[in-house]
Amino acid sequence: MSQPLLVIGVDPGETVGLCALSHLGTTPLGEIHMRPVQCGPETAREVVGMWLDAWAPLPAILAVERWVNGPRAARSRTPAAGRVTRALIAELFYVQRSPENDERVGWACRSASTVKRWANNERLKAAGLLDHALKVGRHAGDATRHALYTAVHDAGLPDPLSKHARGQRERAL
Repeated sequence: MSQPLLVIGVDPGETVGLCALSHLGTTPLGEIHMRPVQCGPETAREVVGMWLDAWAPLPAILAVERWVNGPRAARSRTPAAGRVTRALIAELFYVQRSPENDERVGWACRSASTVKRWANNERLKAAGLLDHALKVGRHAGDATRHALYTAVHDAGLPDPLSKHARGQRERAL
C-alpha cells in the first residue's frame, strides 16, 4: 500500500464491532495502526463519523459485513436483531454517501463467510492484529477481519502471509 489509507471494518448487530486500520504508506507493513471497539448500534455511527473526521482528508473505505438472511440469522438472540443490523448497515451507507464523504469514502460489503475464510487467525496474527482485536471482544475481532480483507483486496496492502509482507517485516527489524 503506497498511498495513505483508512479502512473501517464493521461487524453490525446488537453488539457492533468496529476496527479502524490506518497505514500512512511510508511505514513497513508491521506498522499498521488499529483501533478496535465494541459498542451498541446507536453509538457505532458516531464512532465511524468521528474516525472519518479525525483522519480527513485521508481516503477511506467502510468495510461492512453484509446482512445474509438465513438459518444463522434466524437463531439470533432476539427477533429485532436483524432489523437493528439492517438499519445500521443502511445508516453507515448514508454516512459514506453524504456530501462530505462521497468522493473520499469507499464502500465494501461482504459476507462473513467470504471474509472469515480468508482473514483467519493465522493471517491476523501475521499482520500483528489478532491479540489486540480479540482482547476487545469477538465482534471487534470480526470487524478487524473485514478491515484487513478490504485493505488487502481493495487497497493494495500486501497479504500478511505473502513473501513480500514477510520481507517488509524482516527489513523493519
